[in-house]
Amino acid sequence: PTRAEAIRLAATRARELGATVAASAEPLAQAVAAAAGLTPAPPDQADVGVSGAWRGIAETGTVVLRSEPGRLVAALPPVHLVLVRAVDVVAGLTELIADLGGELPSALVQVTGPSKTADIEQTLITGVHGPGRLVLVLVGKVAERPRRNTAR
Repeated sequence: PTRAEAIRLAATRARELGATVAASAEPLAQAVAAAAGLTPAPPDQADVGVSGAWRGIAETGTVVLRSEPGRLVAALPPVHLVLVRAVDVVAGLTELIADLGGELPSALVQVTGPSKTADIEQTLITGVHGPGRLVLVLVGKVAERPRRNTAR
């Protein structure tokens, strides 16, 4: 979808998933939070956290988050709604590493689904170490992905 369509779609999903929202400082996340019309809340009290992703990995359906201020919105609410620009989707891990250009951030988190653990009595529990639900919205068309300079 276009940027405007993605914002509307994400805002609708956010309203379906909760009454309060925490959004990262990214303009796209802020636009979704505003369009959703939900009550703003700190990440540890929000129903839905909205953020963008630095990259997406097509091969595994993974979103990649960098260490930036506001990353708690991706970790603390029970639902993480993440927007990934189609131009930021790479084929696999090799391309992701190339995009780093030799400069590693202090944290690079790869999320391929909701948090799950079976540490205790081999019973699967979702949402213990992060959101129990991950909702991804792709923004733009992959066919439009130009070759880009990896510096950001």
